Amino acid sequence: MRSALTLWLLLVLATSGAAQRRSADPDSVRIVTSDIDNFWRAYDRLARHSTHEDSVRALAEQYFKPASPGLSEFIRLRIGNPDSLVGALGTLPRYYAAIRPNTLRIHQMTPIIRDGLHRFQALYPEAAFPDVYFLIGRFSSMGTLSDSGLYIGAEMVSTDSSTPTDELPGWARGVTLRSEVIPCIVVHELVHYQQDNARSRTLLASVLNEGVADFLGDLAVGCQATGSVVYGYGDPARAAALAGVPTGEARDRL
Repeated sequence: MRSALTLWLLLVLATSGAAQRRSADPDSVRIVTSDIDNFWRAYDRLARHSTHEDSVRALAEQYFKPASPGLSEFIRLRIGNPDSLVGALGTLPRYYAAIRPNTLRIHQMTPIIRDGLHRFQALYPEAAFPDVYFLIGRFSSMGTLSDSGLYIGAEMVSTDSSTPTDELPGWARGVTLRSEVIPCIVVHELVHYQQDNARSRTLLASVLNEGVADFLGDLAVGCQATGSVVYGYGDPARAAALAGVPTGEARDRL
């Protein structure tokens, strides 16, 4: 185990320090999904390994080592180390196996995502646009960001009607995990990217930060990243309209 963790530390040091890249042009945004392909290559190696240390090494070498700048940041922010990711795979084995085909199709959503960026620019012409990275994490973050980009946890936005969810924690069963929420998540995090007070921990700041992100996401792409769960408390009718409504149709119905 010690040798595997040492390898991981060396890889993180080698891949850390993602360069900040932002633009005023949505068409210049890079929508990166290469880390998803690398993850599944590493995943296939896991089946050939009999020890935990070998599994950690497989992820370190084939997923962490060739990481994009976005994955390097996401590792720092949300994954932590290969051992944590191996643990998540062991906790949700059938879930991860089932979402594979859908995660590998996310690249096909690039035109829809870019359209969402343009719609947001129409609402907020001064917007700055960082690159967007889709990654496989340990089921700890649907979306987050840093100065260097937006990071979307593909494992949390890739279910369909056949995906087994009995392994998931209770809170996750009330969240929309299907790919239709991807444009909502991207715009939601993009709003956070513009906010000067996003790191404030006060209740008022949290309400404003999250509420504005959902509101502008709704205006731009017709849905919210948080789905119907949050709105069930204050606006049951809207929550019912949002639940299960595909992206695009929600805008026309609300």
